[in-house]
Amino acid sequence: MNLNLRFSLIFLIGLLPAVGSSANETIQIKNKDIPLFQGINDGLSSLMDAAGKCRSTDSNLYKCLCAESKALKKMDSALRKALDKNPEWKGQTIYHDGVTLQIPSLEKQVEDVRKQCGS
Repeated sequence: MNLNLRFSLIFLIGLLPAVGSSANETIQIKNKDIPLFQGINDGLSSLMDAAGKCRSTDSNLYKCLCAESKALKKMDSALRKALDKNPEWKGQTIYHDGVTLQIPSLEKQVEDVRKQCGS
């Protein structure tokens, strides 16, 4: 397996929502916060789709994602908006309708890609 493909697979696995519980209690999303949760989930899907397209072209994952920054911006914007409205989500795992998202993991992925992009 070439190095670029290996990094791509690691990146994609790192973006997957958590299926287990974290050390902290999982926060069940309230009805009023469903659009914020959905925004994060949609941002994650966009970033995963972009990473999959980059992987399929066999190009450098980070260079490709930096060029396709729309997905990164969508994910980052959704996280910031949700955390501005719900600061108690910071560092937590959130859950709604069978989907679990680990906020710290998502923030780290956004930060890692931003660093690689030089922003």
